Amino acid sequence: MQTSKVPDSKMHDTIKSVLTLRLHELKSSLSHHEKETTQLLPPQASESAYLRNEIETLEVEERLEAEEIQLIQKALDRLERGTYGTCLSCHKPIAKKRLLAVPETSFCKPCKTSGEPLRQRDGNWAY
Repeated sequence: MQTSKVPDSKMHDTIKSVLTLRLHELKSSLSHHEKETTQLLPPQASESAYLRNEIETLEVEERLEAEEIQLIQKALDRLERGTYGTCLSCHKPIAKKRLLAVPETSFCKPCKTSGEPLRQRDGNWAY
């Protein structure tokens, strides 16, 4: 059995499709949240606690979606460069089961679950 760092062609295509679909869904949702936020808060309603709470909730959702979009875009970039499937911390292959379950992942399970901050190749820290 051959172990490779990069998913085979069929898996590559499947993951690319899944990531692309999720990216489209997130961008659509983010756009919807931005419109909803704008509609919720007319200038005269800025003192409403209920509306402020709704807007804060939407802003959190927007931030989480934007972060997921970045993770997906980075995963798609790694797919194109041929580095997808390699842990950014230990540089070992990420298990195919993990890639299929969490296709935007940058880390193998042992590195991700170690609880220590992980330094990625781009110099950023991740947890």
